[in-house]
Amino acid sequence: MGSLLSISIAIVVSASMMLSAEYTANPGGGIETATPPGDTASGFTFGKQAHAFHPETVDEFVPVFAEEMARYNQAAPLCWPDNAVSGKSVVLEDIGTSRFWFIAPDGAVSELSEADAELMGVSRRERPDDFSFYDGGMYISVSDQSVADQYGADKPHVGAYDSILWLTHEGYHKWEQDEKWNKPDMEDSANPGREEFLLDISARAKRNLLQRQLMSAVAKPCATNLVLDALATYEDYKVQNADDHKNAVLFDRIEGTAQYFEVVSSLYIFYPDQVRGKEDVERALAYLAQYEDSYIRLGVVSESYTIGMFACVLLDRVDENWKERVMLEEFVTPLDILLSNYKDEKLPEPKQLTPEEIESVTEDIREKVRFLIERQIPVLTEIKQGLDDLPEDYRVVYEMYLDEMLEKFIDMISILPEEEQKAQEDFIKSMKE
Repeated sequence: MGSLLSISIAIVVSASMMLSAEYTANPGGGIETATPPGDTASGFTFGKQAHAFHPETVDEFVPVFAEEMARYNQAAPLCWPDNAVSGKSVVLEDIGTSRFWFIAPDGAVSELSEADAELMGVSRRERPDDFSFYDGGMYISVSDQSVADQYGADKPHVGAYDSILWLTHEGYHKWEQDEKWNKPDMEDSANPGREEFLLDISARAKRNLLQRQLMSAVAKPCATNLVLDALATYEDYKVQNADDHKNAVLFDRIEGTAQYFEVVSSLYIFYPDQVRGKEDVERALAYLAQYEDSYIRLGVVSESYTIGMFACVLLDRVDENWKERVMLEEFVTPLDILLSNYKDEKLPEPKQLTPEEIESVTEDIREKVRFLIERQIPVLTEIKQGLDDLPEDYRVVYEMYLDEMLEKFIDMISILPEEEQKAQEDFIKSMKE
């Protein structure tokens, strides 16, 4: 049974690496990320250097987290109207010591026993940096190593690892979207497996351009022409890459708005001395939009975080009711609502990508594929080695999973130069034996 458990875990990890937007080279979603430096001209200092103190142990982290909880719950109503993500409690567990803390919405801290946590319906996790929900709150697992990781969430709006992002992002999915919104079930969407469609170079290049144009428009608040450029690209994408657009719609909506909520609430949580109100938030977002390497992503689902988020930021400037509309209309995206706000404007001709721009995106895809290959090989090998120890009925099922993942692996490496594909021939042959 131990072999069955380990191979099941390997399959889950392998599938998530191939298909999921969540498994990327860094939490920002790309192969590299660049935290912006302090910019005295802008009035902001974001990123790791903005934090004078960074916890090294869970004991040091708990009071920091409690203060963040209090700030978050004060600011949450400013981030989304009547949102259901505020007023929630959190149970933290130190995986290394099995100690528990209950963090109230106002930041009050009390220790819990394991029995108390069980009575609350907490579903524990075996590894740190994981979460689950209980009635009225979220459980989050941590460890000394995870809280000391200054690069685990290397995003400008955070600057270092912090568990509260589980609450603001995943909690938004759970309590706001799943329980309040009109939205189709994932299995009824065009892309229920959250596949990234990395090999659709035309679509990836078009959405790369769209991300850059949206960020440029956010960085320059008065430049309406930049908004119109982005909308022209979006209209062109819907026509030229219609299938990819269908695969993106749900995620542009749910991940884009969740990322928006995460980023805006993070500005209040992590930079209370710099961000005190909506005007500060708008200036801060314009500042962050200058740093493309920190937010531009690759893959139809991964791109949705950035495309949706920055469309939301632009909507804040022109439509005070957009949040209500995106909640009610189950197939509308932030970009669709933004487009409707400019329906009386004549859009320019969509920008055509140069061969050099397309090749740049293609090379980015190759780099991401290389990254995934490096992590796929040991996982697929573990699955293969574990097959012989399984009962016959289980082995047949897992062989089918392995065949499916190997086909995806072969498809994925097809974008690489021929010599790199040949370098994988022995591995592929060993998997098929």
